[in-house]
Amino acid sequence: MIFELEEETLYCCELEMVTAGDGSVYILWWDHENTYEVKWLKVNSAGEIAENWSSNGNILFSDIIGFEHPDQFSVVSDGFGGIIAAGRFWNDSFILQKYDA
Repeated sequence: MIFELEEETLYCCELEMVTAGDGSVYILWWDHENTYEVKWLKVNSAGEIAENWSSNGNILFSDIIGFEHPDQFSVVSDGFGGIIAAGRFWNDSFILQKYDA
């Protein structure tokens, strides 16, 4: 699967990947287009976007859902098909959240 990013996105995008344990991967990135959202996308072992996932990614962190965009984020597999995401925010607060696919 090839993901094409717009030219202005190429230099401003933090990108992370983590395995889901079933041959699929989660891809996480900073979307600076509209707001400073962190989005995630599940890609299955066939290289296709997983069922019930938006091709634009699902919002992980956003001021729209009550979390301002983090200054930094990190992610690891939870060992059960989901992820554990951490975000550090401008005021030095942190959030650690488990997400199931």
